[in-house]
Amino acid sequence: MIQTVEKTITQYSMFEKGEKIIIGISGGPDSVALTHILSSIQQKYKLTLHLAHLNHLLREEAKQEAIFVQELAESLNLPVTIEEIDVAQEKSRNFSLEQKARKVRYEFLIRVAKDLGATKIALAHHLDDNLETIMMWLIRGCGAEGFEGIPPVREIVTIHSNEVQGNYSNQVIGNQSSGNLDTDYQLRVTDNRQPIVRPLQMAKVLREIAPQLPGKPLSIIRPLINITKQEIEHYLKEHKLSFKIDSSNLEKDYLRNKIRLELLPRLEEYNPKIKEALIKFSLLWKVDNEYLNFLSSQARDKVILENGSLELKGFSELHQAIQTRILRQIIAEVKEDLEGITFKHIEAILNLIKDGPAQGSLDLPSNIKVKREYGQLWICQGNGSPNLFGGKQGKSAEREKGEKRYLIVPGVTEIERGQIETRLLSKEAFPSFFSSPTKAYLDYDKLKLPIVIRHRKCGDKFHPYGLAGTKKIKDFLMDLKVAKKVRDTVYLLEDGQGIIWIMGFDRIDERVKITEATKNVLLIEERKVNL
Repeated sequence: MIQTVEKTITQYSMFEKGEKIIIGISGGPDSVALTHILSSIQQKYKLTLHLAHLNHLLREEAKQEAIFVQELAESLNLPVTIEEIDVAQEKSRNFSLEQKARKVRYEFLIRVAKDLGATKIALAHHLDDNLETIMMWLIRGCGAEGFEGIPPVREIVTIHSNEVQGNYSNQVIGNQSSGNLDTDYQLRVTDNRQPIVRPLQMAKVLREIAPQLPGKPLSIIRPLINITKQEIEHYLKEHKLSFKIDSSNLEKDYLRNKIRLELLPRLEEYNPKIKEALIKFSLLWKVDNEYLNFLSSQARDKVILENGSLELKGFSELHQAIQTRILRQIIAEVKEDLEGITFKHIEAILNLIKDGPAQGSLDLPSNIKVKREYGQLWICQGNGSPNLFGGKQGKSAEREKGEKRYLIVPGVTEIERGQIETRLLSKEAFPSFFSSPTKAYLDYDKLKLPIVIRHRKCGDKFHPYGLAGTKKIKDFLMDLKVAKKVRDTVYLLEDGQGIIWIMGFDRIDERVKITEATKNVLLIEERKVNL
């Protein structure tokens, strides 16, 4: 089982050697197994581990669970932070008790990570949890992303601030904390590959609670995501590990419990391997959906006008699968989530575009306005400015087109459409590197710093990785059938010897590729944080 966990860690690049990890532990079987496994490989990966336990004060046995976690931490010689928060007294609009408990739990974990300078939070979600999540969203009715289930890695990227307040009664062991959470926050969520729009409630919960972590993205990792519940139970028995049982997991008042206790056993009567079949479907769909999202992002760039409106002639020529994704992306940016937005709303917008009057409008939930004005479509909130997505106006566009900026290495560089993060990696720790339109892996020792980020100039050339010789940037983009107005907005990265990567395209320069002789790797990742 440990080998499977290590394979998962490597597969999703969950952490690097020497990192500090916060382990969210409830005292239940899953989190106990996760803690024991990470403790077992701690020396191998030179990790600094810190346990974090939150008592929601919702169950009588919760105090005993806190004591159990403290004793487990002492037996493993690991520091632990234990706190109590009366979830029932928390004031959170539009949240059920279950959602409030999740909210304060993530709030607590993120705050502990911030206080201790950790970059990862490890949670014990496993394969069966993932399956239950997929079934929940299927039953409730979800967008395409719901079928992807729980992401193995979820990065939290902070943008700007609002205010969060909470009152806490702290019991802290191995860590000192004031318990004050008058913190500025706001974030967007991306998975470990490419930014996508997620209709899941967790995105809203995280956005509500995240403290500001300037220049230091925090990731939630799930090392047990490929492990079954049965395998966890076997591991606990094999290693004679005790744990606590949360009695609420046996109650059938919650949809997740009903799925686990009633629905899945019934489905297994029809197909004993229903779990494997559903997980396989999820994995296959995730690959397809990521590609469709990528195509949607490319197509969207071609149909967004400089004034921020959607150009309807070009949009109408797109496949409906791309159209619906573009509309969902735009609404998510304006509304900051997709809660309350159903297929009926997307269908109504498509009907307005196809058969509606030349000047018409729609009202969507959360005061979202959709306005059609002849050949253009605007989506905004309330009476706000319609220029809220995609496009740039006037001086802003000219400033970005003409600016020349230096990339922070390592670190985070802000650009108009998001952020660029650079990280130094050890090739020894990560033997396989896969570039994508949003990620580039380069041989760090072949670079001549500093790295400049700029737009295309006349005569720009580079040597595309895998090709025989140099090629003009203009010709390279034309071969990919990239429209001229898009070609002029593409970002280039250039070191002291030439162009090293065209951002947004899966092609780096031959000079800086990873080889057998590579020792140090520079990861450059773009985050379009408006998603």
